[in-house]
Amino acid sequence: MHIPRCRAYARVWPARKGFKTMTRDASNRRGYRQVAGLAETGRYGEALEAIQRHLLDSPRDGEAFNDAGTILHALGRFDEAAEHLKRAIALLEGPSAAEAERNLVEVYLACDKPGEVEALLEDLVGAGILTADLANRSANHLLKFGDLAGAAEALLRSLEICPLQSPLTPVVENLRALRPKVAMFHPEGPSQALGQVRDFLARRFDVSLHHGQATDDLVRMLHGCDIAWFEDCTRQLVIASKAAKRWRIICRLRLGGAYGPWMEQTRWENVDALIVPPNRAILEYLRQRVGNLEGRTRLVIIPDGVDLARFAFRRREAGKNLACIGRLDMRHNPMFLLQCFHRLHAADAASRLFFAGMFTDDRIEQYLHHAVARMGLSAAVSFDGYQEDLPAWLADKHYVVSAEVAALQPTSVLEAMAAGLQPVVHDFPGAEDFLPPRSLYLTPEDFCRRILDEPYEPQACRDWVAARFAMKDTLTQINGLMRELEKMPPLKVQPKDSYTAETASNRGGGA
Repeated sequence: MHIPRCRAYARVWPARKGFKTMTRDASNRRGYRQVAGLAETGRYGEALEAIQRHLLDSPRDGEAFNDAGTILHALGRFDEAAEHLKRAIALLEGPSAAEAERNLVEVYLACDKPGEVEALLEDLVGAGILTADLANRSANHLLKFGDLAGAAEALLRSLEICPLQSPLTPVVENLRALRPKVAMFHPEGPSQALGQVRDFLARRFDVSLHHGQATDDLVRMLHGCDIAWFEDCTRQLVIASKAAKRWRIICRLRLGGAYGPWMEQTRWENVDALIVPPNRAILEYLRQRVGNLEGRTRLVIIPDGVDLARFAFRRREAGKNLACIGRLDMRHNPMFLLQCFHRLHAADAASRLFFAGMFTDDRIEQYLHHAVARMGLSAAVSFDGYQEDLPAWLADKHYVVSAEVAALQPTSVLEAMAAGLQPVVHDFPGAEDFLPPRSLYLTPEDFCRRILDEPYEPQACRDWVAARFAMKDTLTQINGLMRELEKMPPLKVQPKDSYTAETASNRGGGA
């Protein structure tokens, strides 16, 4: 498999053109111009001697270390070139450091060290200087050494930079076909939480997505995959964990599974990874509930990501509109939130509370409408239902509020924070692992203080989420886990038999 060159590539290595004139004191400028002139005319040995003399006098000149690295590369002294460029990266900042990293990629490619390349490519992406051609050449080297995953990542980066590379499409498809097949099982319908993960993985693997909780055909579907992803701990996971071990298993836990009936019945020794958000209260609960959980499976802490592009930051001044997002059920506790808002409205009659979410219980719906009317809040409380375009609905809101009593991760709150809303959240178990302490409340009095007394800082809310819960970081961690499973030895294939979901459930205990 060969990856075509990108026509837009203009190579300047190893005879590096246009050495930059460095900002240095007058006594050194003439000598450094001599280095540049010698290098540009191909007199690399003399240039190296001159730059080494310069470095004796200026041992912290990062740009000189960078240029020494380019000269050593031209001389074929790759190990020394790499050491000089690493020193340059340590000394330089910003675009200059990124340029040295790009040079280091070229050195590693020249001396067949593709394993060092991939992390550097990500840095070049962040600096905005990765070229499609460099990504393609990196992919070729990674393929040469059998690194299908690394090659796929490099090619996907190349296509992001330069989408009009039609010759790459069959190459990417071939790579997907050679990598493990992934089956994803979701007990409910399509969800945004899983959708972005699925789309991300589908660019790298052959992915099939299965909705619903049916188990009749489960084992047959599992036979067609190498890695099975279960979105939550369900009866399907129990069956898969008790079937003959022919596939790697990942379970990403949701709140229903954490408190549901299947945790104890899952054979965790056959689950390769259990993904849980960084919620210490939930982790402690799982350890108490499932004996020796961490000795039986691998716990992987990965937060649910927030799509920072979808929830774009909107600069806003302090205001009176409060947003509550989520189903109107006992867990989300809208009854207590209404009590808190009643106290706030007594202190500031301009306050408004907007609910975005569906009622799941007629009794709760009847009670809330009754309570709103009896409290005299009919003009201040609005039930807006499920919002397809949540960012648009949030546009005129100022605070995101919640009274939920349990959450694996308060993702809707974090999404609103990314858009610039300030959070005021009931202190459920584990809340401190996701939210700033000054955003948490326990009583209606605390609730009012958080809104009336705390400074309003929408940019700080956005920064909090971007630093901890960005979707790109979540996907990177998931990709790392998938690649670890991909590298593991293939499981021994058992002879085909009449294995069914029923027999799987009954082996080692009923489901």
